[in-house]
Amino acid sequence: MGSFSKQKYKKQLLFLFFIAIVGIIFGIFVMCKSDIHYVCRGGDYGGIDLAFWIISTSLLLSLLPLFFLKEAIYHAWRRFALWYLPVAVVLISIAPAS
Repeated sequence: MGSFSKQKYKKQLLFLFFIAIVGIIFGIFVMCKSDIHYVCRGGDYGGIDLAFWIISTSLLLSLLPLFFLKEAIYHAWRRFALWYLPVAVVLISIAPAS
């Protein structure tokens, strides 16, 4: 694969890395309900804030090794994710709540 392909692969990783960092910051910012002195007092940990933080953190942790691996491994991971994620969403959405 040429250098253009390698640049595209790195740009995709950097974009996903940026999205993960923004999600982590957003999750922490929303989770941390500050008081009048701007001290984090914690908050309601059952809402969308925790989901943002968990998903973004797991995305970041799974992207870090991909920076140091070959492009072929990235493409294999991407093909797997494109099949796995929709199936996982469907299975989670139809699973009973209790």
